[in-house]
Amino acid sequence: MRCLIIKQPYLEEILAGTKTIEFRSRATLIRGRIGLIQSGRKGEILGTVELHDCRDAGHSYEWMLREVRRLPLAVQFQQNPGCVVWAIGPEVA
Repeated sequence: MRCLIIKQPYLEEILAGTKTIEFRSRATLIRGRIGLIQSGRKGEILGTVELHDCRDAGHSYEWMLREVRRLPLAVQFQQNPGCVVWAIGPEVA
C-alpha cells in the first residue's frame, strides 16, 4: 500500500475528518486507498484515506481526500530510509 507522509497538525485534521484537501506542490496520478504516516514517525500507519482526485489550484495542487479511517492501533512496518512524500507499507484493511 502506498502511504502518504504528512506533518502534524495536518495529519490529525485529516484523521478527524475536518481536512479533506491536502495541498501539495506537485500533482499525483495515484488514486484509491492510501495509508497515512506522520512525518518523523517512520514505519507507523495511523490511518487510511481514499485519494479520489487531484486538481490544479494555480499555485499548488489539491489532493482530494474522502472516507478516512483511523486505525485503532498503528500498523508497524520497516520503512525504507529517505522517504519524503510516499512510503510503501503493508496492505491495511
